[in-house]
Amino acid sequence: MIMVDTNAQESEWLSKKLRRIGSSDARAIFGFGYDDEDIVTVWERLTTGKRKSFNASQISLMNEGKIFEPSIIQLFKQKNPEWDVESGGFNLVVPDQYPHLCCTLDASGFKTSTSERIVIEAKFEQHGNWADYADDQIPMKHYLQIQHQLICTGYKAGVLISLLRGTYVQRWVERNEELIEQMLITYADLIDKAAKGIRPMVHGKTAYEAVRAEADRYSAKYVGREISQTVKEAVRLQQQINEATKKLEKNKQIIAKSSSGCTYLVLDDQQVVKLGKSLSVLAKLPSNVKVEA
Repeated sequence: MIMVDTNAQESEWLSKKLRRIGSSDARAIFGFGYDDEDIVTVWERLTTGKRKSFNASQISLMNEGKIFEPSIIQLFKQKNPEWDVESGGFNLVVPDQYPHLCCTLDASGFKTSTSERIVIEAKFEQHGNWADYADDQIPMKHYLQIQHQLICTGYKAGVLISLLRGTYVQRWVERNEELIEQMLITYADLIDKAAKGIRPMVHGKTAYEAVRAEADRYSAKYVGREISQTVKEAVRLQQQINEATKKLEKNKQIIAKSSSGCTYLVLDDQQVVKLGKSLSVLAKLPSNVKVEA
């Protein structure tokens, strides 16, 4: 089941999105948003309820998109007459199963012969890169956005339609259950951190860095198999970090000091961390170390 708010005005629509993760947030969370967007900016909005401000260049791009979006959708209708198309407007889609998520569709399609429904994502890319679409590829930022929309709607497929440097481009996208599973794990972790006021990590061994580092290498044909593995590995790394952090917090009162003044953290029976200008892990405490309560 999904909830669709069909009566929202733009200001109301914006306010209802502030405390939820939207489809444009998906690409920012995994490192494919604007240069000043990442998982931390999404977390800050979820935590404070305050919308980020956009610079002049970003506002210009968004305004251009709004102007050309109806024309791009009209081109889809002409080239795909078997689909009945309905504009999304300010309709906010919120899945019952994941009330912390939402999306707004540029449009949706319905095929009478099969009763199939699709999400339609329109992009105006006057300065886009043809290489991003070569050999049936799809830019990863758009792929993640459409997968998020498929989570919210429950649909099995979507289509990206783009006016790329004046040329109409169309790419079909199937629902990727394996990738969606990993996205939901990441979303749940982010929502939990927002509720607890714990700032997420961006740099270092995190899910988000790993996804960004690998994703650009894969085209749409391989994304279902290989990028899912990348995200799964990235999420696994994040879970290891979370477990290590919990272990450190649980055992941080176990402090040891040697006669020479070196300080140690005893994490468990088999792991000891020596503190200083650099960290080093030891198999056990040295014999000259006294454990302090």
